[in-house]
Amino acid sequence: MRGLAAAALLAATAVACGSGSKAGSPSTTDAVTLMAGFDPGPAPDPSLGFQIILPIVNDIEPGASDEYCSYTSMILPTDVWINASEGFQTETGHHVVIYYATTPQPVATHLCANEEMTEFEFGMPTTDANSQGKFTLPGNLAIHLPAGVQLVVNHHYLNAGATAVAQAQSALNVWYADPTVAHTTSSAMILVDSSLTVPVGASTTSFDCTINQTYEAWMQIPHMHNWGTHITVTDTPVATGVPVQLFNMDWQPDYSFDLNTIATTESPSAPFLYNKGDKIHVECDYMNTTGAAMSFGAEMCVLVNFTVDAANIGNVDCDGNQWGPF
Repeated sequence: MRGLAAAALLAATAVACGSGSKAGSPSTTDAVTLMAGFDPGPAPDPSLGFQIILPIVNDIEPGASDEYCSYTSMILPTDVWINASEGFQTETGHHVVIYYATTPQPVATHLCANEEMTEFEFGMPTTDANSQGKFTLPGNLAIHLPAGVQLVVNHHYLNAGATAVAQAQSALNVWYADPTVAHTTSSAMILVDSSLTVPVGASTTSFDCTINQTYEAWMQIPHMHNWGTHITVTDTPVATGVPVQLFNMDWQPDYSFDLNTIATTESPSAPFLYNKGDKIHVECDYMNTTGAAMSFGAEMCVLVNFTVDAANIGNVDCDGNQWGPF
């Protein structure tokens, strides 16, 4: 799962001053053709942010789950702090997420390979095509993008329909954090089992994770795709041994990356605490109508936590109860 948690979600460094938010800011990526009827709107003022428009992709077949990686021409001349974004996608759009590569590559767009995504660092989530408006980090939380990195965008198209979609396209706007305040880093802690297989018809899968250290979550969001029907997340704190349900909800396809609708949020000054030894149980139900088994990527069972990361833990995941960076 390393680097694949699309869904899922923030880059990290230590608490720092915001003096680099605008200086040497990147320019809008290379001009590309817009699909007929696709209008992501104007780019932010260059002093406030930037826009990336991704190339048109073709032939999204029925049942397809196509993730494209676009290596942009945007190589950051200085450190940048960002705290808000908004995504735009045409039909079949599932998500659009910024990553970054520390070793720049030629400008190109192609279907993502699992092995290349393990080389990316997670940058910034966005709302999806079904969510309206900006996704903004609260308070002084921000995400640090270091000087010299190349921005890479993962844009995902998921066709749950019965007919092919000839073309699809994505775009996103990103806004800089206020350079006049000190930023606290936000990161992500993700619980997942990337060995997931979803058979044809109705099925249930579950996994467990034992928390390895303290995490301060200001947002929690479950994540499934179009064939999910229900998700339950249970936290058993080590201090009490008493299970508490964090989520118990029927799933809708539109929820996939809708950060504004299904998330649980806390004030960054009073976050939800995960403590070492807490046990998390995640259970997902599916109705797979594709006629073939689906593996991780086409379908998911994930809990994403956005964290207040003053301790510089960074982005981590618990995959099959094994902890590591992503």
